[in-house]
Amino acid sequence: MEKIHWTPFIRNRYFNGKLLTAEDLKEEQEYLGAKRRMLSRYFFGAGIAAGLEVIPADDYSISVEKGMALDASGREITVESPVIVRLSELDGFEEAAEEEGLESMYLCIEYREEAIEPVHNLGAAADSKGNGMEYNKISEGYRLYVTDDEPAVMELPVTDGKEEDWNGKRPDQIERGLFQKGVYLARIELVKADPFYMIDGVDFSCRTYLGCQPLFKEAIKALGDRAVRIEERLQRVEEAPWRKRQAEREQGILAEPEETSPLLWQMSEGQVMISVKGGKREQCFFSGEIPHGLGLGNVQIHTRLLWGDCLYSGAEDIFLEEQVPAAVGVKVNRSKGTFEIGLRLLEDAETPEIQVGWTAMRNRRRNEVEEGEKRLFIKPSMVNMKVLETFELGAVCLNVGKGEHLEWKVLTPEGGSVDENGLYRSPARAGVYQVGVCLQDNPQVKASVFIVVRN
Repeated sequence: MEKIHWTPFIRNRYFNGKLLTAEDLKEEQEYLGAKRRMLSRYFFGAGIAAGLEVIPADDYSISVEKGMALDASGREITVESPVIVRLSELDGFEEAAEEEGLESMYLCIEYREEAIEPVHNLGAAADSKGNGMEYNKISEGYRLYVTDDEPAVMELPVTDGKEEDWNGKRPDQIERGLFQKGVYLARIELVKADPFYMIDGVDFSCRTYLGCQPLFKEAIKALGDRAVRIEERLQRVEEAPWRKRQAEREQGILAEPEETSPLLWQMSEGQVMISVKGGKREQCFFSGEIPHGLGLGNVQIHTRLLWGDCLYSGAEDIFLEEQVPAAVGVKVNRSKGTFEIGLRLLEDAETPEIQVGWTAMRNRRRNEVEEGEKRLFIKPSMVNMKVLETFELGAVCLNVGKGEHLEWKVLTPEGGSVDENGLYRSPARAGVYQVGVCLQDNPQVKASVFIVVRN
């Protein structure tokens, strides 16, 4: 199903007495699939249809939310559930990391097929191993990868209804090699903390969304009609008083204002289901400790109550007439890097659980390392493992001398054990445990990591 069909199409013709073979049924599938993919290419193009947001999970990992996209061949790429992956474990990372002075790389997704369900092939001789096996089905999936290649840009000209297209060619004359194999999801900004790369931010300017080509042509045409008005607006902007102040600031006459770029902020998101089964009005329920993944210190947590088709935040009891079930509160533990969400029921509970979404934000400027400042980081910043397993944690040291020794500790009671080299052994009970490391001679220089242990 890799081939792109333009024209003509050939389909099976059925008649009584025709002998159907596997090749006939395969051609039937390819005909229907190629027709559908051709319509997708012409009507929608390639890009993201819904979802597929990219969120930093920690300094080394990203979360790709569920969603759907079409690649340049018209094939559907579906992510059925959110997935958290470590950037360094993705295909293409090692090749991109070899580039000198790497500051960013692109996260992409592509269509992938996998044969599944091996069965015995009764109509064929056994292979060299004597098992005569074939795969019964094909599973359509996806592959995430990173690259340092910038996305190709293909301009869509206004043709006034003519059949001309890119470079004077009709769509059915375009070579397949002009298409990008994958769909670009985000550009990952990186900062190097030898020998590792840490995620500094996520930029979505490279994302392409699906749309109808005729509508795009009309929109581009309309932009041409507005060109003069836009130029006049730009002229008025150049003459505006604030533009004069900006020019003076660039010349050093005025002081530079404080930078408020969004890239200065670290963010993480999630959702939690809080059990309220059998709860009565004014009764309170709590989520338990939730690690936000942004480290220790001051972190802002914004919550939103998901109820019906709406999101509620702040003083939810204002909307009593809409029968909002609960009011939400948050408690942040700055010394542990966790927070707890509390609910106060405004009415007797009608559902066993209430869903609350949360967004954690932290000003990156407060995490900047000053010249000569000693800092510790633990690699990875969050670990998932099973009971009674071992995992080797690593310490990334900045401005720490070779003669200074590290001290590892398990900070959660009965949370397992860790040796002097950072080798952690999980306990026999599932839970969330915290492990820390500090300088023996300077315990204030420290870092910690949360370890999720499952049965």
